[in-house]
Amino acid sequence: MSVTGNPKGAPARNATPAGPSTRKAASPPSLWRRRPFVVLWLARIVSVAGGMANMMAIQWWVLETTGSAQWMASVNAVVTLVMAVAGLPAGVLADRWHRGRFFLILEVGRGLVMAALAALLFTGRATLPAVLALLAVDAAGLALFVPLSSAIWPELVPPQQLAAANGLVATGESVGRIAGPALGGVLASRHPGWAALADAVSYAVSAVAILLAGALGWKAPSPSSPDETAGRPGTASEAGAAAISEAGGGAGSRPAGPATGSHRSFAAQFREGVAAVFGRPDLGPFFILVSVLNLAFAASFVLIPVVVQRVLQGGPQVLGWIQASLAVGALAGGLLAGTGRGPRRARGWMQLIVLQALLGAVLGSSRWLPASIAAGCLFGVVNALVNVAATTMLQQAVTPDLRGRVFGLLYTVAMILQPLGQMAGGTLADRVPVPMIFATTALLTVLAVAAAWWRAPAMRTLLDHPAAGNAASGSGAVEVNRG
Repeated sequence: MSVTGNPKGAPARNATPAGPSTRKAASPPSLWRRRPFVVLWLARIVSVAGGMANMMAIQWWVLETTGSAQWMASVNAVVTLVMAVAGLPAGVLADRWHRGRFFLILEVGRGLVMAALAALLFTGRATLPAVLALLAVDAAGLALFVPLSSAIWPELVPPQQLAAANGLVATGESVGRIAGPALGGVLASRHPGWAALADAVSYAVSAVAILLAGALGWKAPSPSSPDETAGRPGTASEAGAAAISEAGGGAGSRPAGPATGSHRSFAAQFREGVAAVFGRPDLGPFFILVSVLNLAFAASFVLIPVVVQRVLQGGPQVLGWIQASLAVGALAGGLLAGTGRGPRRARGWMQLIVLQALLGAVLGSSRWLPASIAAGCLFGVVNALVNVAATTMLQQAVTPDLRGRVFGLLYTVAMILQPLGQMAGGTLADRVPVPMIFATTALLTVLAVAAAWWRAPAMRTLLDHPAAGNAASGSGAVEVNRG
């Protein structure tokens, strides 16, 4: 890809040996000097806050309107199913279409959907089918956004700063998840329409940020070689570096648009993405484990509003505190991950998953709000460490032109069994004590991790590679995002 200035890595091969001043000049600028990254990072915080406020308010609205945990879980299950289905083509679209324009269209479209939802709620015309239809459209937009976002961040920063950037992204999203539920709790206690309107405004802010980041001027990377297309570890960082100029955040810092390859069919590109994952004995089992883990967690965590209502005997503001506690923990975990303190071996990563399961059981059974908040905070810390490590691994192990498809496939695999888990959790919650459901899913999580440890040695080897902190070495370090 042709860029303004010299791409990262090129001078080392072609220039004369560097003296101290040259080495100093070659050091990448601070992430805070990269305008596209900073602008989109700030907008992401606002967008997440708006989305969390609206999600919390709508969940409580459904629970209060129907009086049934099963109905609330069913709404979540339908939305999740839409996300899983829409996620199938999402990765290919992120690799085919101009990413800047695609990004802008998604944010504007989702903002209009939330504005329509707010209008229905304010006018008293909101019915469960109408609300569900709008939520499904928004969910489809989210499914398209996730692989697009994951593919864009690595192109905004050089490879040696990718782990720190992912940590900052996770930290920023955590800030949004802290502010969002707190805001949603206040708004839902007055009128849920205000939360939907706040979400619509957050999308407008994001759309403006996309324009300020120069997204409409982003260019596509050059097509990869056959070896790179196969998803060979270690090449992605080098290829991604070519998209970054020495200026570090000016007009020359242009993330990749689609890895076009427009001469190839949609189906061919989709098959290529599937082969890049399931053609490997390490990534394939990892994706399957992600799906099983999300099945277990979905069955319990869809019931957080029910826990607040039935176990803690609280209202929407208490729900906001619980959701915010998860985000506070995720903020701390993101900061830790940004310093390279995430899990570095398969054993440590799987132990963190088991710890998550145990903390979930505490969260679902405690009748003391401070204990629930503490469990939520710790769960958030662990979840952030696991997810940042996983995201960095996949970004390092997959070439830029395949990132959209691989992350789209991860998103679909992670979501595919969640509707089943959510429906099961909601159905059981109207028949058995909610703490029993959390305890059962914790046990299922432990069993799934144990099975993966014994039956997938290639996956263990992948996770035993040097972690995110060694991203600059080009070793293709891999860790896990549960979706």
